[in-house]
Order: sequence, then structure tokens, then C-alpha cells
Amino acid sequence: MPLFVNTPVFCPARGARRAAPGARRPQRRLFIQEASVVPYNPPGMGLIQIHANLATAVILFNAILGVWGMIKFLRGDSLDGNYLGAIALSPLLGLVQMAVGLVLISMGLGVNVRFVHYLYGALVIISVPAVFAFTRGRDDRGAVLLYAAVLLLTSAFGLRAQMTGYEPLAF
Repeated sequence: MPLFVNTPVFCPARGARRAAPGARRPQRRLFIQEASVVPYNPPGMGLIQIHANLATAVILFNAILGVWGMIKFLRGDSLDGNYLGAIALSPLLGLVQMAVGLVLISMGLGVNVRFVHYLYGALVIISVPAVFAFTRGRDDRGAVLLYAAVLLLTSAFGLRAQMTGYEPLAF
């Protein structure tokens, strides 16, 4: 709903209009929109949105690695440097997400998060190093199957962690 503001307006294209001395100058009305009730949100993403986007990245990255590992297993390939390098990035991505989550907790934004959310996040981080410790660094076809299965399971853990994450307050 527009507000009317009675202020004189000068239009440079038309020039200033002069009234007779002592005469009342006519006022023009300007339309000004009301200010929004929502506070100003600067452009860019907030930390909660960054944390949610990192969760989506973890889920998709681990799912892609799991499918890639299944394809390698079905083709009879063993572990190579490309696949191991990609696998090593999975816990690092989880650690970055954990760091953003800890910042959110320190800001007081982790109040509505269920405790299971933290457990699923920990499983995402420790599952790949646990498989490496279990296989003792083997690079045969069986290790490819273990990594692929654990990465698909880690993707499911990430999805479940995302489901148990931030819940808005009920009004």
C-alpha cells in the first residue's frame, strides 16, 4: 500500500515553476512503497545454507564414488591412484562440513538439531579411514568392493544426517 508524501518536486526537464509572491505553492504527491517487514538480508549464503549445501555435496560425491567403485568391481579392475585420491577427499569434505557445523553450534544455531545428526556426521567422516585400516592398504578387487559399498552406505548416512538436521521452531 503506497504512502503519499507531500513534498515539492523539481523536474529538471520542465524547469522550476514559480508562483506569484504570497501564493501558496502546489504540492505534488510522490508514491513511496512501504518498507518490508522482513529485515534486510545481505546477498550471499548464510552459514546454515552453506552447511546444507555441503551436506548435499557429501551425499552426491559419495554416491558417485560408490557407483564408480561398483563399475570398477564389475569390470574386474583393482584400486588405482585416481580412485584412491577421490576416496581420500570424502572424509576431508566431511571434515569441512563438520567445521562449519561447529561454527554454527558456537553461534547457538545447533539448538534444534537432534543428537543422532552428530552421530551420522561422525560416521561419514570415519567410515573411509576405517575401511582403509580394515583392508590394510590392499588394492585388489575385494578392496574395491568394500570401498564402493561403504561409500554408498556413507551416502545414505549423509542423507539420514540431512533428515535429522535443523528443524525449524514450531509456532
